[in-house]
Amino acid sequence: MPFTISEIIVLFFTYSVVGWLWETFYCSIKDHHFAYRGFLFGPYRPAYGFAVTTILVATYDVQHNLICCF
Repeated sequence: MPFTISEIIVLFFTYSVVGWLWETFYCSIKDHHFAYRGFLFGPYRPAYGFAVTTILVATYDVQHNLICCF
């Protein structure tokens, strides 16, 4: 397994918070006022955390192979 369980959990929550910040910032700029973007209590969006963590784990074997990347 390329990542330990604790690393996957940290990646999930890190990208959940980063995704929430990015989306809130973008929508707040677009709407010209603070737009709370979330359906859970707290500043995180699990969809972003799940998506990025899945991509990182699934592509671990080819991340350092330039031929597969292009």
